Amino acid sequence: AYCHAADDERVFRVDRILGFRATARPRNHPGAAPAPGLFSRRRETGVVTLRLAPSARWVTEQYPCEDVAEQPDGNLLVRLVVQEWAWLDRLLLRLGPAAEVCSAPEGWPGLGPIATRIMSRYESGEE
Repeated sequence: AYCHAADDERVFRVDRILGFRATARPRNHPGAAPAPGLFSRRRETGVVTLRLAPSARWVTEQYPCEDVAEQPDGNLLVRLVVQEWAWLDRLLLRLGPAAEVCSAPEGWPGLGPIATRIMSRYESGEE
C-alpha cells in the first residue's frame, strides 16, 4: 500500500496494525500503478550477497532473495534484494555473527556509521 509517512509504497504486516481511521486522502497514490505482486523492484535497488549461518535460514523465508545456494559447510550463500541502506543495516545488526557480507551494492557505507551511532548511545546512556 502507499505509505504517506514514507511517501512511497510499503508492505504492512497485518499483525502489527493497532488500529485505523478513515481519512479524506485517496486510497491510491495519484499516478501510482498498483504493484504487480507483493514485492516490486525499483530502479535504485541493489543486491547484497550474504553468507548466512544455518541459524539465519529464516532470512530466505522472510525477504526477497534472488538466489539461495546451500554450501557444503551448511551455510547459505544468499543474494538479497536491498532498497534502503537502513534496512540492510538493521538486518545485519539483527543477524550479528550469523551473517557475513560477501558483496554489497555500490555506495553502501557499511555498518560503520550505524555502529558509531549505536555506540554513542551506549556511551551517553541514551535509550
